Amino acid sequence: MIKKTTGNPWMDAKGRQVMYGFLLLFILGYGALDYYTGQTFALVLFPVYPLYLLANPLARRRLYDYFKQWRAHWTGWALLLIALWSLFSAIWSQAREDTLSTALLYFYMLMVYLGMAVEFPGKRWRKGFMIAFTLVIVFTMGYLALEYGVAIVKREALTRGRFISTIENTNNLGVVSIMFLMFCASLIRKAPSKKTSLFFAGLSALCALGVLSSQSRSSIIVTGILFVFIIWKYNMKYIWTLALFVVILLFVPSLQQRVLEIFSYEQNVQRVKVWRVALSLFAAHPLLGVGSNAFRVGYVETFKANPQMFNAWDIKVLWHAHNMLMRFSSELGLPGLATLIALMAGSVRMMRGITKSSAYLAGKTRLYDGIYLGILAFYLGNILDSFWASPKPLLVFAVLLGFAASYAQEHGLAS
Repeated sequence: MIKKTTGNPWMDAKGRQVMYGFLLLFILGYGALDYYTGQTFALVLFPVYPLYLLANPLARRRLYDYFKQWRAHWTGWALLLIALWSLFSAIWSQAREDTLSTALLYFYMLMVYLGMAVEFPGKRWRKGFMIAFTLVIVFTMGYLALEYGVAIVKREALTRGRFISTIENTNNLGVVSIMFLMFCASLIRKAPSKKTSLFFAGLSALCALGVLSSQSRSSIIVTGILFVFIIWKYNMKYIWTLALFVVILLFVPSLQQRVLEIFSYEQNVQRVKVWRVALSLFAAHPLLGVGSNAFRVGYVETFKANPQMFNAWDIKVLWHAHNMLMRFSSELGLPGLATLIALMAGSVRMMRGITKSSAYLAGKTRLYDGIYLGILAFYLGNILDSFWASPKPLLVFAVLLGFAASYAQEHGLAS
């Protein structure tokens, strides 16, 4: 556990509180704003953290101690290396706008994670942060439910097929909703009162609506897998939630069509083609890759060089590799793939350590079970899709990791 020596209160305790408040402002602003406004907002606020480190010697010492204990902190090291290698990739690829913005996005993730893990000012602040995060979920999912209801009344959702959300796109809506769903559903168990339990049950229902309205096949598959896991792991009485989910999928025509597309040969072949392109790009650029978020460039070049491999639809799925392992290997080469695997291993190790610790099992909440499932949902969602250049999903993912890391630091567990 990192030692937090008290010195000048503004350099230590109060400094950490101010930093936590800044992180909350950053997360709320970046998460609530649209893509381009959010990018500008984040870019303006981001220098606050480096300036805080420059002005606060104790903060620099805490950060140094954190990275010095590298065996205990795989997750932080992996996020740092992903950000640095992505920045190098952006410079190497002549800093195209999309590659540089992706590198900055990884540094935002790193800042949120380190700020929550290393600058953790106390339990009361973490509880306040959790309340604020829950309110964000309430506002976000409530607004999306209202937007979806208006679309249905205007019959827009019926003509467009999939609900177009304000969270960048429908697939991002799906994965964000799953992570929120796992977070909220975990708080139903061991809730202090029936009112609290009903509140989080209602919030979970709103999150489930987000998954369904996105009509994202990967999100539907991941939600089904996690429902089965929850029923098997915790209590068979939750099987009614899976049954309700399946009934909705089967009897709502647009959802039924999306479920059937999971077994579509033509669409599955398109994914396989994209993965073949990713493997060919990795084989051609094994060390440096083609550049962070530059998969589309390599895809177009392959498309032009081998037109016989593709059809008219294939060009529409060129934005990314539709798999995080394929994406990192093709865009960031072998070092990028290695850091991604290290991040996955480190975060799973951290969550297993927390959920199996005696202090947690003796507690009155199962919050970190939900955070664990939310992190797994993000990884599973990235098997058939890729969200590693999407600000909203990455921001929620970083917050969940930061929550867990702050608890791990407090109790001397690996993070």
